[in-house]
This record gives sequence, structure tokens and C-alpha cells, in this order.
Amino acid sequence: MQDLRSLIIVHLVEKRAEGTIFARTRADWPLHVTLVPWFSVADDQRDALLSQLNHYATKKTPFSVHIGKEELFGVGMDIPVNLIAEQVPVASLHEELMAIVGRYGKQFRQNAGQFLSVQQNYRAHITHHQATDGAHRRYAGDEELFESITVGRLLDNHGVQVCEIIDNIELKGQGDEAAA
Repeated sequence: MQDLRSLIIVHLVEKRAEGTIFARTRADWPLHVTLVPWFSVADDQRDALLSQLNHYATKKTPFSVHIGKEELFGVGMDIPVNLIAEQVPVASLHEELMAIVGRYGKQFRQNAGQFLSVQQNYRAHITHHQATDGAHRRYAGDEELFESITVGRLLDNHGVQVCEIIDNIELKGQGDEAAA
């Protein structure tokens, strides 16, 4: 598999182990909240970025939010999602992670803005999967504990893009002093 030098940072609602690989299609992704959309970091900066993310997590306190109302996202406004009801703590996490990524020469993929607003326009949400059994979505009023962040990387597997979980990072802080 060829490393395409693209990374993403998410909170996995449906946890997966490091080394897990899945297709880069909406239906194959575990439920998640995107915290930093796909971006590129030079090979010689990746380890430093991961080290900084792990250091940050030692100071960031886990927090809970509730799942909010349903909306439609996407270019065609046809992708069902549930917003996170309490946007402020997730938006703060997003901004802090964006600041860290920014130190390592981020270059966002061109289409990132079509699907996910960043920084001041960020709206944390969980996209529904197309499962008919209802198992791959959350509902308004459900609670979600943000106790970790996950870094994934994009790989090319013989012409098919896949995502590999390369680091699950636990938030271990005891107070509100995040180290962005």
C-alpha cells in the first residue's frame, strides 16, 4: 500500500484499534466526528506532529456532549447528520487541533471545504451511515464522551483509497488547561 501523505483527525464514536484499515467511503467509515479534515504533512514532520498531539492530549480533559437535531449536509444537501448539541467544547477541540496541525505546514485537500467547514464555520456532527438497521447512527439526546482522538492516514491499495488508524490518543487532562 502506498502512503498518500494525507492525515485526518477524528473522534471515533465507534472505536477501532490502531492498524485497522477500512475503505474510504462513507458507508465503511466507523461513526465519527471529524475534528481536522484531510491534510498533508511532510514525511519528516509526521512523527513530530504525532508527538505534539500526544503531548496535547496529556493536558486536554475528556468531556461529554449530547447528540442534537438532524440536518442535511453535503453539496446536494442530501447527507443526513446529527449535529452535536453542545458545539462549544467540540469547536474548541477543533480549533486547538487546527493550531497544532498548522505548525507542521498543513495543506488541506482541495475538496475539504465542500464537505466540512473549518475554524469559525465548523459545525461538529456525526454522519448517518446508510444502514437500514439503525445501528450506524446516533439519535438526538444520546450522550457522547470525547475521551480520545484518532489519527488516520490515507493509503492507496491498488487504486482503491483506504484509511488506516495510525494512532488512538487518550485525553488525559485533569483540568481545563489545554496545550494548543
